[in-house]
Amino acid sequence: MSWNIRFKSWIFHYLSGESSNDAIERAHEVIDQMKSTTFRNIVIVSHGNLLSLLLHRYDQAFGFDTWKAMQNPDVYTLQLGRQIVRPVQVDWKSDL
Repeated sequence: MSWNIRFKSWIFHYLSGESSNDAIERAHEVIDQMKSTTFRNIVIVSHGNLLSLLLHRYDQAFGFDTWKAMQNPDVYTLQLGRQIVRPVQVDWKSDL
């Protein structure tokens, strides 16, 4: 079964697994906690699937094809007040 199902069906889950909806709700709880802090810049580290689902919640254009194109590692900014998602261009090879 394709990973594309994660973006097509928010309720699909594997046996003993969580659905995309369950995962995004769990991630969104963290976002809500961060909104209540006084910190201005916060870093979230996650695996690509959960990160892509979170970014999709704020930017519907971020979907399966964007997930497939993600680098490992990859960096994105999310401006919560404006709900803007954009990739940060990082040349990882030049940092090695």
